[in-house]
Amino acid sequence: MSEFSYDDVPYPSYAFPQTSPDRLATMATLFGMQPAPPNRCRVLEIGCGDGTNLLSHAFLLPESEFVGIDLSSVQIADAKDSAKHLGLTNTRFEQINILDFDQDYFGKFDYIVTHGVFSWVPSEVRAKLLEIYIGALAEQGVGYISYNAFPGCHLRRIVWDLMRFHTMDEPEPGKKIVMGRKIVRLLTDSLPEENIYKKVMEHELESVLKRDPENILHDDLSKMNQPFYFNEFAELIESYGLQYLCEADPLFLGDGTLSPGESQLMEIVKNDFKRREVYRDFMELARFRSSLVCGPDAQFDKNAAVSSIPKLAVASPVKPLKSHPMLADETPESFEGSKGGAFELNHPLTKATLAFLRSVWPRSASFDEILRGSRSLLGSDGPMGLRDISRTQEFLYELFRNGFIRLHVHRFNFSASVSERPEASAFARWQVERGSRSVATMAGVNIDVELEVVREMICLSDGSRSVQQLADELYRRVAVPFSERDNFLKYSPKMIDDNLRKMAEWGLLVK
Repeated sequence: MSEFSYDDVPYPSYAFPQTSPDRLATMATLFGMQPAPPNRCRVLEIGCGDGTNLLSHAFLLPESEFVGIDLSSVQIADAKDSAKHLGLTNTRFEQINILDFDQDYFGKFDYIVTHGVFSWVPSEVRAKLLEIYIGALAEQGVGYISYNAFPGCHLRRIVWDLMRFHTMDEPEPGKKIVMGRKIVRLLTDSLPEENIYKKVMEHELESVLKRDPENILHDDLSKMNQPFYFNEFAELIESYGLQYLCEADPLFLGDGTLSPGESQLMEIVKNDFKRREVYRDFMELARFRSSLVCGPDAQFDKNAAVSSIPKLAVASPVKPLKSHPMLADETPESFEGSKGGAFELNHPLTKATLAFLRSVWPRSASFDEILRGSRSLLGSDGPMGLRDISRTQEFLYELFRNGFIRLHVHRFNFSASVSERPEASAFARWQVERGSRSVATMAGVNIDVELEVVREMICLSDGSRSVQQLADELYRRVAVPFSERDNFLKYSPKMIDDNLRKMAEWGLLVK
């Protein structure tokens, strides 16, 4: 646990899409569970801080109940004020010690989230956390637990130990952070070029410089910071009667692309899941895990993922490289993802599926809608047999676990186009007004908004202004050098229109 009070130095505000009821329900549904619908559920977040994460989900799911607990009275008061400001009546925040959690008082929950707590508390608090999960999680409930992981944290620990050692006699938090960053830079700069240790330290230094000061104080400089190998975590939760389901991050599903040597290693441990995961963490130098757990009576099937695809909605930004791809035959076509990366397909129904999903992006589509849309693209004689549909399900699962597409249980309501008087999400506007450069979208992702002009656009897009009025107000608010004012006035309507279209694609617009 951090030696510094969270009342004195509050933890930074973040929204974590991977903790949303929709994500947890999606992963559970993939493996044959029947979790509570995200729009009708009870959610508990343990260590909720100022409530930003819980509020981001409560804003999108007004019919569900969200309960947050935290030791910091300052942050709980902030969470309550924020809920009131946002007009949310489906949240409840309470300041309590985890050790004092009373299940009879709080009741059962469909989803329990503990993010950024498990590695940073004493063993007796970890034990209480697991007791809460086994006692308060509904039969088909899903729990989320994140923690620092070995072996990657062996490298991070070099920096943690260096910073703690160098700053051990400095009591003032701000100076401690500055000193910690400085010593990492000094050591890195002192190492010879082409030294392997220097390359490691350069990578760690980059991470330290990117992190928020409060994050460094409570995490990196904390005296309590316990990473785990996966098998240690799995054995610990099993000792309390919990089952490991999967990771919240789809990229952890399956083994990915393995070299011949890696494939040989994984084949040796194919029947020992825990060891297999540990070996994979060694291959990927894993530093952090976000594991999903469930109770002892939950039934799931790790082999059900492909057959479960029709139960889910699909959203895909993937687009073909050609403007007019050949969909109806087996001509290979190349597709690219929104974050880079490309792949080639020759399966007609899957090609048509991706083309249809791109046409409705950023909205999601049910599997039935996908088949109807694909049929319209392929024509009535297109390949739509059971074998083709099954193959498309396999492709969609592979694309999901490789980060190209998104799967959802719940379909969120937002505008995919720009209206005459655009209105951005009230939650995103609230985040920007609080100084956040990262905003949570209604499509279930976070977007980093670095440009001041775009942040101002989000705040001003409250449904009361036309595009021209947005331009006029931006001109008054944004500092523009005198020599560039004419160009700003000339090109701002197009710039605003372009950014509004991006906001729509991000899932930021209500109308």
